[in-house]
Amino acid sequence: MRTTHGSKVFADNIPAQDAVSVARLRASGAVLLGKTTTPEFGHKPEPVSPVSGRTYHPTHPDRTPGFSSSGAGVAVAAKMGPIALGSDGGGSIRIRRPVAAWSA
Repeated sequence: MRTTHGSKVFADNIPAQDAVSVARLRASGAVLLGKTTTPEFGHKPEPVSPVSGRTYHPTHPDRTPGFSSSGAGVAVAAKMGPIALGSDGGGSIRIRRPVAAWSA
């Protein structure tokens, strides 16, 4: 499964092995549906990626979700699956901000 890190530099990257968290999920029988978007390299303070564009909240289109795990938060909010794997170094799965708060 492609792992782009939100960057066009890794647009065709397919890792040789799963991350530890993903390997543990697979080992426990989890069915992985796919990957979601992240800002480039997961460090930008806004949910936008050169690979997939801006991430918007599915039920509040005037708002945008947090940062590096914005796609994971949106996937759960959109009921694409019951859970999503996301990291939260600075609020990425807890923040919901007005779109106007971000630069164009």
